[in-house]
Amino acid sequence: MNFKKIINLVSNVQKISVSDPDNAAEVIVDGILRRDILFFENKISIIRLPLYYKRIDSEELEALIFNLLDQKAQITVSNSQIREVMKRIRFAPQLQISLSDEFWKGQGYVNLVNGVYEVYKQRLVPVRNEYKFDYFINIRYLPHCKLEDAPAFKKYVESSIGVEQYECLMRVLDYCLSSLTKGRKKSLCFLCNRTNRQEYDFECPRSCYRRRSCIS
Repeated sequence: MNFKKIINLVSNVQKISVSDPDNAAEVIVDGILRRDILFFENKISIIRLPLYYKRIDSEELEALIFNLLDQKAQITVSNSQIREVMKRIRFAPQLQISLSDEFWKGQGYVNLVNGVYEVYKQRLVPVRNEYKFDYFINIRYLPHCKLEDAPAFKKYVESSIGVEQYECLMRVLDYCLSSLTKGRKKSLCFLCNRTNRQEYDFECPRSCYRRRSCIS
């Protein structure tokens, strides 16, 4: 994450004012605790972006804290005070999160641009903030779409695996995009086109195996 992105991220966040630059650390720490933008996991800094949470390094953390200060404080507050904030803030209990635990909570869900997609119910969940993802996929979910609505993808299906394997392919893609790790089974899917036959090795969920819907 470059520094320009950090500046843009905090551009609309209320800035922290400091009246006594020599004792700025306490004020800055308190200000950060109130802004709901910075978190930690085992001393690793995590920034909350509009769509997901991202781990950042120490230089990016320093840049974030500096750009949370108002214009006057950026001039008067010393680097030593900012480094003191970095030492103190990482131990604040209210800023501790576990993206590892959130990974397991988010199984069966996919973080998309326009919402969180629930794989099992094939819908967008109403509240995004219930989940903390460390990724997002630049895809917009459009409900009730059919294969005919995506002519390029339809051509790929027809020229490779065949329409009879379309349902299986969609299940595999659902699985690959989600955080599901259980119920896996090895499967060999043969993607054929007009000129050659290519063999691919996929991790498939057991739910793919419904009668003869998959090649295995």
